[in-house]
Amino acid sequence: MNKTIIIILILIVSNLTQAQVGGLSASKLAALCVETVPNKSIEFEPAIGFNFSGKAWNKSGSIVSVFPGNDSMIVDSYMGFRLTYGIFKNMEAGLAFPVSMGSVQLGVKYKLPFEYEQLKLGLLAGGNFLTGNRVITKKGNSINNTGSFVTGIIVSYQLTRKLGMDFNLQYQHLTRNVIENHNHDILLNTDIGYFINNDLQFVMGINYIRSDYNVDDFDFYKLTLNPGLTIESAKNFILVVNFPFDTFGKNSTKFMEISLALTIMLN
Repeated sequence: MNKTIIIILILIVSNLTQAQVGGLSASKLAALCVETVPNKSIEFEPAIGFNFSGKAWNKSGSIVSVFPGNDSMIVDSYMGFRLTYGIFKNMEAGLAFPVSMGSVQLGVKYKLPFEYEQLKLGLLAGGNFLTGNRVITKKGNSINNTGSFVTGIIVSYQLTRKLGMDFNLQYQHLTRNVIENHNHDILLNTDIGYFINNDLQFVMGINYIRSDYNVDDFDFYKLTLNPGLTIESAKNFILVVNFPFDTFGKNSTKFMEISLALTIMLN
């Protein structure tokens, strides 16, 4: 197999397992909201997605083709589930996992008991753990990271009755250095949503991830724009549709994605 293809496939696996904290609720797309699942209620969310790519950013931040001749494309599909439980008022806990069970994400979210006008604050913590789908050397070392712990803050601000924003800042500490002392990531997520009516919300999201290494050539970053919508016409059901696409980066694959999620509230 072409060496470039092998590297890209490893990047795909790494991106699936070393992501932001999982299992927590959101009111829009990728950014978590301050509000929590009601006490003793459960949110269940199956999700599917399709990634498409034939390009990547190299160590200089320039676009290069993954395949010689520009005649091929990577298509990566996935399916996963989220379960979130309201432990008590203003606090929830949850888990998320793909169908392959190659990883498990655990998270806790707490809404701080004060707010300023329409500004609300929350805290989050969690971990991402590999349960399979890894490459291990003969010495017993895992080529991709074994897992991570995540902490962060959540800010939600309701600008008007129909217009709101969620912002997350997350710090991820990896449990094992893989190469050039890489042991942490910074993640930023922002969603701005506008309700056209009581059922339909249009959302634009901006997602950024950065990883720094001792050697600049290994530094990784990526900025993704994430347009989408939520449909809440049925009682206790929310359909989430989004179309994220990567806009610039370094040492990262350039993806376009289509994803669907169905959020189900169980009282």
